[in-house]
Amino acid sequence: GGMRMLAGDDPEDELLRWQMPLQVMSVVLVSILPAVLGSARILYAGSALALGAMFLASAWAFRRRPERAQARRVVLASVVYLPLVLTALVLDTSCSRQTPATTPALPACADCSPAGGDASPGLVAADAGAATDDAAALDPAGRPVPDRAPALTVEGELPVYSHMPEFTLIDQSARPFGRDDMAGEPWLVDFIFTSCAGICVPMSRGYVTLQEEGQPVRYLSISVDPARDSPAALTAYRTKWGGDAERWTLATGALEAVEALANEGFKLPAVARREGAAAEGMPEMFHSGKYALVDAQGHIRGYYDHADRVELDRLRADIAVLADQSP
Repeated sequence: GGMRMLAGDDPEDELLRWQMPLQVMSVVLVSILPAVLGSARILYAGSALALGAMFLASAWAFRRRPERAQARRVVLASVVYLPLVLTALVLDTSCSRQTPATTPALPACADCSPAGGDASPGLVAADAGAATDDAAALDPAGRPVPDRAPALTVEGELPVYSHMPEFTLIDQSARPFGRDDMAGEPWLVDFIFTSCAGICVPMSRGYVTLQEEGQPVRYLSISVDPARDSPAALTAYRTKWGGDAERWTLATGALEAVEALANEGFKLPAVARREGAAAEGMPEMFHSGKYALVDAQGHIRGYYDHADRVELDRLRADIAVLADQSP
C-alpha cells in the first residue's frame, strides 16, 4: 500500500521483538485501571490479569523465537484477548449494579415531606418546593437528565427529580385542568400535537398499549400546538386511537404557558408553533419523545424514552412501585 511499516526498518525483527512484550504489558496495565478506580471489582481484575498473562506469554514467545508461526499466535491472542476482557468488564459491572451496597438509614425529620409531617417513602430529604425544580437538564442528545444527583432516597425507592409546578390548562371537555386534578394518583405525562405524523404516533400508541395492559396510572397528553388543537380536536384524537376516556386526559392552553410547563416544569423540551420559527432556524414544532412519571404527591419520579423497550419495562416496574405507595 506504499505505507512504511515497522518491519521495513527492522529487517531482523530486533526492535519488534522487544517492542511487542512492552506494548502488551502496557495494555495489561491499562486493563486493570477500572478495578483500581473502583468502577469494576476483583472479579474483573482477576480476569483481566489472567487474559493479559496469556497475551503476554504469546508476545514473549515471539521475542524468543521470531518466527512466522509464532507471530500468527500473537495475532490470534490479540483477537481473543480484547472481546474476552471487555466481556469480563460488562459482566462484572452488571453484577455489581444488581447487588448495590446497602444505603445507610437516614434520620426522620418533620420537614422531609411536602406537608411537613412524617416523611413518606421515597421522599426522604426531598424538598417539595423550588430546591429540586432545576434538578434536570438536557444531555448532548437533548434528553432530560438531572444536572446533579437526584434527591436522596431510601434504598429501593425511586428518585425525586423535581416538583410539578402549578398550572392551568383546558382539557378535551373544555374544562379547566391543573395540578390539583392530578393529586392522589400516579400520572404519565407527555407532550404531543394531534397533526403530528412523527414521534407522536409511537408515543400515543405506547399510551394505548399501557392502557390495554391495565397499568395502574393515569395519562396526560399536553398539546404543543394550542392554535390548532381545540378541545374538540383533542377528543377526536383520543377517539381515533381508541384511548381510555376515563384515564387518558388531553389538554391545551396558551402557547407561552405550554412552553413554560414543558421546559421548566416537566423538563421535557418543547417549542410550540409560532410565526417565523423556521426563518430563525428553529423547527415550527418540536417536543421531547420521553414520558414523565409523576407520583400522587406531584413529584416527577422518572423519565422514559418511548422507543426504548428496556426503559419501558423500567417504567412498568416504577408504576407498580408508585401504585403501592398511593393512598
